[in-house]
Amino acid sequence: MTITGDILLISLFAIILPSLLILFGTAIYSITIINRYKKIVSRLYRASFKGIDSERKRIASELHNQLAVHFININTDFDEIRKTIDKKQEDQFKKLELNLDLLKDDLHTTIENLYPKELVAFDWEKSLLKLSQQMTNSVTSVSFESFANNYPPQEKLPHVFWVVQEIITNAIKHAKAKRVIVSIMDENKNFIISIHYKSIISSTSWIHGTPNKRDDGMGLCIIKDRLKIVGATEKIDIQNSIVTHTISIRNENTAN
Repeated sequence: MTITGDILLISLFAIILPSLLILFGTAIYSITIINRYKKIVSRLYRASFKGIDSERKRIASELHNQLAVHFININTDFDEIRKTIDKKQEDQFKKLELNLDLLKDDLHTTIENLYPKELVAFDWEKSLLKLSQQMTNSVTSVSFESFANNYPPQEKLPHVFWVVQEIITNAIKHAKAKRVIVSIMDENKNFIISIHYKSIISSTSWIHGTPNKRDDGMGLCIIKDRLKIVGATEKIDIQNSIVTHTISIRNENTAN
């Protein structure tokens, strides 16, 4: 009986072992495929944001060039018309010229906001300073201060720029902030961006987001996704209605 039992166990083991090996091999292969898939998705994800930024830059450039040509032609036509008008029409013509100048200024501002030239030059300090100036309005003052001497690689700037813009937008729109302070500094091989403001709204769901990312608004998704791409972290601290966003980026260019 003992010999027969041993033979039976050996037979069962001989049958089960290949199945276990196949199952184990399949699991290892599946994990490998999943990891490869994640890497592919990650590359595509990064490429999509890069494509968005490139398209934004292209549109701004095209608008600038095309509008410049049109306004040159309009000004030429105006010069010809000016020679033929009488004094009664002169006031109306001046008013028309003034409206055209205002339109040119508005379009120039729109194009500049679409993709600021400082961003094209990959200038961290000037880009964030210009952003602060652009976001200032009659209700909210946005100020900028820099204590940085070294900056992260330039390819990270567009992502950080749009993140800071989105945070300031949320502060103005949701927190009804009257003043926003943006500051940058580099320390301990990290590049730190801080955004401070006082919120008069008690709810914080628009600041932290939700556990389920699909329930977040587009703005919060943009913030989380772009920070993930550049390997940055964000810490949010709220004390007595004072909100502080601290974005930390590993800075390879910081001196020891």
